[in-house]
Amino acid sequence: CCSTRREMFCDLLFPFRFKNRRFTAVHPLSLQVRRGECLGIMGVNGSGKSTLLQMIAGTVCPTSGQIWADGKIASLLELGSWINATETGRENIYTAGYIRGLTKKQIDEQLPEIIEFSEIGEFIDQPVSTYSTGMVMRLAFSACIKMETDILLLDEVFAVGDARFAQKCIAFLREYIRSRTVLLVSHDVNIITMLCSRTILLDHGRLIADGSPRVISERYLELCYGEKQNVEVRGAETAEIPEDCRKGEEIAVLPFDSSARAFGEGGAAIESAQFLASDGTPLKSVRGGESVRLAVRARALKPLDLPAIGFIVRAPDGQHLFGDTGTPGAIPQLPEGGVMETVFDFVLPRLANGNYSIGLSVSPGRLDEHHIQIWNHNALQFQVQSGLPLQGVLLGLPMRSITISECK
Repeated sequence: CCSTRREMFCDLLFPFRFKNRRFTAVHPLSLQVRRGECLGIMGVNGSGKSTLLQMIAGTVCPTSGQIWADGKIASLLELGSWINATETGRENIYTAGYIRGLTKKQIDEQLPEIIEFSEIGEFIDQPVSTYSTGMVMRLAFSACIKMETDILLLDEVFAVGDARFAQKCIAFLREYIRSRTVLLVSHDVNIITMLCSRTILLDHGRLIADGSPRVISERYLELCYGEKQNVEVRGAETAEIPEDCRKGEEIAVLPFDSSARAFGEGGAAIESAQFLASDGTPLKSVRGGESVRLAVRARALKPLDLPAIGFIVRAPDGQHLFGDTGTPGAIPQLPEGGVMETVFDFVLPRLANGNYSIGLSVSPGRLDEHHIQIWNHNALQFQVQSGLPLQGVLLGLPMRSITISECK
């Protein structure tokens, strides 16, 4: 009765307040992840990724349905949420072990390896309150993955910390995944394509796509820009390089594909893209280590202020390797029907064997406020036949020059 009177009183004071408002963070979905599989989970902010992991971890109870897990679960969801800042790093490791049901003897056996992997060093016996954010991340991550577990849940764990430690964690996870199950939430396309064998895409709590990391990362980019812009998607999913084009020169280049899957506001169209020799002759094959020129021509379907053409080279697994964008401002305005061309002059690096693709985009405006008019995921494709056994990402490939011109 008292509670009822209190609610009636609140209704009189705040007649427009929301009452019994329900929000569905994750809609019904069916999902199975097997041992030895790393499942990537992508989606824009608020799509239900973290909530899904929290339900699997048992920290949030689902309203309906069931979650079944075969094995011990370790999670790193909210970075260092279990860490007590007043305790030392060593004491926090013991706390993490006790939470997982380990005995002191079991933790003692794993302690040296955890400390070594975390690279905390002499600070391991200092209060965590004295640690930097990166040190807390290293401690939490090391304690999570180095203790025996069957299922590992990771939520944006590579967003904090230095690049070197992140690469160390990625190398460790590659081996770790083979005998365990990992669910990884990340906005980083490269992380997803490097580690995951399968990826799902969530949108407003609904499962909208389930497939290869490469294809889902393309859908994710479309979704990200679709949140901010009125974009349309056209074309088919990523296609494989035809068999009859897979033999020949070191790097065989396929013709420009204007029908490849693309998205954008529709204010521009990419008319051509090709590799050129130094004399301007189109090339059907190129070689790693040699200087090449990538010429991209685009037409404005409406007036475009400060238009810029960009490209990105993607590895066979979908990783973004390198790319660049022409400087906005070289052409103040491109009228409707106008055509511009950007030529990127650079040394093509030696690449590992496999099928590669080049994505192209046209965006007006400054780089910090541009709007994608068209983003063609796989405008050009090429295959490396006799490359080097390399792994990793090429960052900051230097451009010899970028030439931007308006075609008359």
